[in-house]
Amino acid sequence: MTPGTANEQHLRFDHHPVGIAACDCLTPFGDAAATAAALLAGRRALELAPVLGRDGGDPVPLALFGAMDETLPPRWLPALHRLAARIPPERWGAARTPVVVTSSNFGVGSLYAFIRSRDARHVAHGPPFAAVDLIRCELGWGPHVHIFSHACVTAHLGLAHAARLLHAGVASRVLVFSFDFVSPFVAGGF
Repeated sequence: MTPGTANEQHLRFDHHPVGIAACDCLTPFGDAAATAAALLAGRRALELAPVLGRDGGDPVPLALFGAMDETLPPRWLPALHRLAARIPPERWGAARTPVVVTSSNFGVGSLYAFIRSRDARHVAHGPPFAAVDLIRCELGWGPHVHIFSHACVTAHLGLAHAARLLHAGVASRVLVFSFDFVSPFVAGGF
């Protein structure tokens, strides 16, 4: 996000106009363009899968990136690398270019895997701060990273926070990086 200009789309958060310099997503169909094309063509990514992954359970409709059971390293890391490859270059995580990471579940799948397997290596990226630190290190971001997690409105809060940082003059650009991955814990009742 950058301070608003006449040539950019404008959103209003707390009455602070901001411009979105770039936007993308990653779904089982691919990036935003591939996802839009698939949906407009009537395709659906939902498939019946056991609600608890390899532990079974009732089949429920889920749109997944492969299996939903957690792995070591975390199965979501390659997808985040793929999404991050399209981020405009910048010294993200520096004082004037902070990152806002939002998710409703971060590495909760890793915590669930730890409970099921007792493999302590899952704990290294299960809690939100640990998952974000892994992502920060993997993507080469600096230490100025803010974390938001508030269920379905998490990304909106991240955008509002970015707008506030810009309008307070403490940031020149802000990267809002949002993700959620389905795990047996999430599908089973989160």
